[in-house]
Amino acid sequence: MKILPIFLLSVDHQTGPWRVWLLWFARFSFICLFLLISLISLVSGDVGDVEAMGIDDKVAHILAYISIMGAGLFSVADARYRPKIFAALLIYGVGLEFGQQIFVAGREGSVADALANLLGLLLGLFLSKPVSQMFCRLGKIWTAPAP
Repeated sequence: MKILPIFLLSVDHQTGPWRVWLLWFARFSFICLFLLISLISLVSGDVGDVEAMGIDDKVAHILAYISIMGAGLFSVADARYRPKIFAALLIYGVGLEFGQQIFVAGREGSVADALANLLGLLLGLFLSKPVSQMFCRLGKIWTAPAP
């Protein structure tokens, strides 16, 4: 497998077409989640007000960071990148909380939100292995020859 120096561009084509499809879908999802979380976090007004929709703020943080962590982990074929992805997303989550407080009028970051982000990242990290095993089993079913 050739690893390109650009994040999110290396694909191991020997693992089967379903794996390649999953990698590209995860990469697209990661980029969309990254942009969506950034937009909701850094826009003033009612765009980021999830409590108005009946969702607890901390639950929204946890779900968002479980999702982006899962997409980040599934978007690379090499497991060596897991700690780097975790660290980068942790810096991103904490940085957004500080960015809200400094750059966005009417928004303030909180330590509780940063801890909810961390909890979401940890849950995403721990849930990624069982989900990955499920996709591997499904991949074997999808690519198995017909009886």
